Amino acid sequence: MPPTLILGTVEEMRERARGLLALTLVLLLALGTSLAFNLIIRLPHLSRDDVTTFVTGIFTPLVTLASGATGFYFGAKQPGGPQ
Repeated sequence: MPPTLILGTVEEMRERARGLLALTLVLLLALGTSLAFNLIIRLPHLSRDDVTTFVTGIFTPLVTLASGATGFYFGAKQPGGPQ
């Protein structure tokens, strides 16, 4: 019986860590979106190319990380998902 209890605790800790990671990355993506809008509004002298470079450089990795983390988080919650 004790190994089952230990595995249950490890599973719960793993799920909490996955959820925290997914939530953190989604919040980071929201922060990046807010920063981009503030940059466009507060600094109107920036050229279109500057804003495009900033948005591409920030959003590409953030979207990739957030989608990967949330995909693994929700994939693990479904029956037959990755263990």
